[in-house]
Amino acid sequence: MNVSETKAVLRILEESFQGFSPTEETANVWAAVLADLPASDAKKAVLEICRTDTRVPCPSRLLEAARGQIEGHEEPPSMIWERIVTLASQGERGKIIFEAHESRRTKSAIHTAGGFDYIRRVDLDKLPFVRRDFLNAYEERRGYEERKAGSQKVIDLVNLVSEKKQLN
Repeated sequence: MNVSETKAVLRILEESFQGFSPTEETANVWAAVLADLPASDAKKAVLEICRTDTRVPCPSRLLEAARGQIEGHEEPPSMIWERIVTLASQGERGKIIFEAHESRRTKSAIHTAGGFDYIRRVDLDKLPFVRRDFLNAYEERRGYEERKAGSQKVIDLVNLVSEKKQLN
């Protein structure tokens, strides 16, 4: 992104987060950090951040969110957990956003960790254990999805070979 595109992203953040007033120097620093990020990906990421985060993000948060939006890149599970905790702190609004925007894998892992409502009311001293359960369940679900995708590729290959044999 160039400086003018970065300023557009910063204006969105300024309108969304009370008390955030980026300066010209802020725009220059962000533009340097986000130089390799396409403006369209940055805009999608900043809108997602505005929907889910309660604090002004740093440029690296925007990069991570954008990577999660770009095909082939996945948001790290630890960042997903942070977003879930933030959503849980927003009460019913957070639950609505969670239900509308999170992946099946994330929802499954949250269910395994006790459910969204449980996370909303869990004692702070138990939160690290719930986080551990979420991360483990998330990785297990990822492995299941990868195995399932691999099995489907084998089935597709077998079908292709069968079709080719029938044509000959």
